[in-house]
Amino acid sequence: MKRITIAIMFMCSLATGLQAADWANWSNLASVTSIFQNGSKLWIGGRGGVVVIDTATQQRTVYIKTAGQLPSLMVEDMGYNAAMGTTWIGTYDNGLVKVHAGQFTTYNFPDSSVRLYHIAVDQAGNVWCATNSGLYKFNGSTYSFVAIPSNAWDVKLFPNGKLLIAGSKPLVYDPATDSSYVVNTNVFAYSASAIEVKDDSSYYFASDHGGIIYVQDTTAYDISDTSVVENFDPSIRQLKVLANGTLLALRSDAKVFSYNGSMWMPSAYSTDAESTQTNYLFQKNSGELLAGSAYHGGTVKGLNGATSISLQKFGIWSDMITAVKAKTDHEVWVMGGSQIGLYDVTANAFERIDTLPAATWSNTGGITAWNGTFLAFGYNSLYQWTGSAWTPLAIPGVNTFNITGIITDTSGGLYVATFDGLYIIHGSTVVRYYTANTGVFHNNDLIRDIHFDALRNTIWMATPMGIVRYTGGAFSIINSSNTPQISYYSYIRSITQDAAGDMWFGTAYGGLIRYDGSDYYVEVLAGSAGNQTVNGIAFDGNIMYAVDNVYGFWVKENGTWTNYNSKNSDITCDNMAGVYVDLYHNVWLTSFDYGAQNAFGIDIYNKTSIVMSVPTISDARKLTVYPNPASTLLTISDPSVEEGSEVTLTDAIGKSYSYKVSAHHIDVSQLAAGMYILHARTGTAPVKFIKQ
Repeated sequence: MKRITIAIMFMCSLATGLQAADWANWSNLASVTSIFQNGSKLWIGGRGGVVVIDTATQQRTVYIKTAGQLPSLMVEDMGYNAAMGTTWIGTYDNGLVKVHAGQFTTYNFPDSSVRLYHIAVDQAGNVWCATNSGLYKFNGSTYSFVAIPSNAWDVKLFPNGKLLIAGSKPLVYDPATDSSYVVNTNVFAYSASAIEVKDDSSYYFASDHGGIIYVQDTTAYDISDTSVVENFDPSIRQLKVLANGTLLALRSDAKVFSYNGSMWMPSAYSTDAESTQTNYLFQKNSGELLAGSAYHGGTVKGLNGATSISLQKFGIWSDMITAVKAKTDHEVWVMGGSQIGLYDVTANAFERIDTLPAATWSNTGGITAWNGTFLAFGYNSLYQWTGSAWTPLAIPGVNTFNITGIITDTSGGLYVATFDGLYIIHGSTVVRYYTANTGVFHNNDLIRDIHFDALRNTIWMATPMGIVRYTGGAFSIINSSNTPQISYYSYIRSITQDAAGDMWFGTAYGGLIRYDGSDYYVEVLAGSAGNQTVNGIAFDGNIMYAVDNVYGFWVKENGTWTNYNSKNSDITCDNMAGVYVDLYHNVWLTSFDYGAQNAFGIDIYNKTSIVMSVPTISDARKLTVYPNPASTLLTISDPSVEEGSEVTLTDAIGKSYSYKVSAHHIDVSQLAAGMYILHARTGTAPVKFIKQ
């Protein structure tokens, strides 16, 4: 496994600016949304970026959200124009990306609210875009809105240049005459539909609630089969016409059915398709059928079992990270799904990854220090770190199935927050507190977060009904009914404490609540910005960090809030679940799981001069340099490194030096003797050289 070295520039303050090199993202290609083949190159796109596989050499190139590559990890569709040698990548939230001669160029929609669903590239190089705002045409430089009597969920090209558009009913649009017509049929879609072109005069259309039609010219024939689709469940995700004319229908439950022109049959590959949680079907030039995965891990399998491709780029296993916790001054536990990784901050790499025994994937979980070791809790169990492995732990009298938080107090008491109340453990004594015996827990006794306040010897809990306080053996609740300044912000999602001892509570839709020891105060994120749902809070000195589930990452410094999101920074996801600051002052952002396609692992802002080493799946071609060792001029003969471009050298302690390439040379005469790593932003792997 190779490592690409990325230099991280030192910055004294996060809020003063975010540069491309400041962030590193660890995520996998999760939901496969599109595949196309260009010669021996297989392009696979999805939520998580693009992976290009050379099927002849098996070399893989990974493109993620970074300067000079993708503006977003949310890749919805791709297309290729053979005449121009141009690949087009459609992103959900940042427009189109043109890839030509290895260069990436982004074209944003004129209206930032436009969200892209699918694209089709015609022979003239125009890109037709089906979006939430209707149909757009991009001619290579300018977007133009195309008025059609329908919405546009998908768009495909007929061989004659006309467009088939998926709306509530199928629509055919002729760009030559700027005219369109909707096919009259009883089969219609409410919120999505699938389409597939057969030839110039015929196509298929599937609604989101069961019906499938075959259209010849303008006549629609209902070819629905209740064994394939019935009512809303399951709907058809994709229609695919194979080279031999067979129609495949991929259902939302990953089962595949085939239609031979007269009847539907379960595909012989349905079992394999189910096992891969198939989201996308593609037929290679060789005729092999590929199925792309819909969920965590990102895999592509051959439906006949001949091919199996893992698209995981990094050692991280899940793109929904639920916990980050310091183990030592330079090691950090990272929990996601059913696994826990140990990350070395100084090396910026995972030392180990452990699968929790008997655990299932979960979008909840956490890690806490306890009794000289660590406890990890997920959706279905509790684990203890033995020093060499994670082992299941049972606490008599405690239901470990629904744990949401664990803390300890100064006396060694263990407090376990769950979906059904609070368990307090002192020695062998276990007491459960819930609505019936406290009067303060409501809404199924759910506790979302818990914190021990050593300053006040108080346990604070976040619940859907307000802030629950446990002190002096008594429970009390603080919410809109008894604390007027809190108004209606009673749903508490997160808790933390600053260096001054003030308590901070993140709410659902109500911003932040601060308690200074005597009173409660409400503070919103930058006035009315955001949806004010604060999922996580952290402090680094006098800098405050907060994350929400719509608008990303918030930084408060010198009394001013600044928002960073996927559009104005290199943050990859706006659906943030948590924020954590390690002992090196690096900021870790974890993504929230609104489905597999929206979770993008970890974004790390590196505030130190540590070199970020990112393991990839690719044995990328190395840069070509000579002489090696070098004393004065180092020649970079690689054609991918252009005149005037910037390269970076990193020494053994992580210090970085930037150079402009001139006549294929850089002058290294002023460098101290030693080993260096040279890297360029060209997709090639870095290379080591010795300075004499």
